[in-house]
Amino acid sequence: MATSITPAGTPVSLQQLSTEVGGTSQWTQLPDCRWWCVLGSTQGMGVGGYEIWGRWGTLEWQIDTVGNGGHSTPLPSFPDGFVQIRNGASFATYFLSAAG
Repeated sequence: MATSITPAGTPVSLQQLSTEVGGTSQWTQLPDCRWWCVLGSTQGMGVGGYEIWGRWGTLEWQIDTVGNGGHSTPLPSFPDGFVQIRNGASFATYFLSAAG
C-alpha cells in the first residue's frame, strides 16, 4: 500500500487486490479512511464486470455489482472493515483508492 498526503493534508492510500483463478481476491483491510473507490485493473475493467464484497466481523455482504469500468461511487469506510473482489478477471490486480 502506498500513501501520500494531498496539499489539503488529506492522506490518500492505494490498495492492491490481486485475484486468483476465478476472479476472487483475498480479503483486504481498509486503512483508516472516509471514502474509497475502485480505480482500475491490470486486466481491464470491461468484459464480465465484478462484484465488491464487504466483511465486518462474521458478517459478509455484497456491496455492489459493477458491470464494467471503475467503481466511481465513493463508499464509506468503517473500523475493522475488509473488502474483496469476486467474479472479476482471473489473475488481475485491482487498484483501490482510499482517502481520509
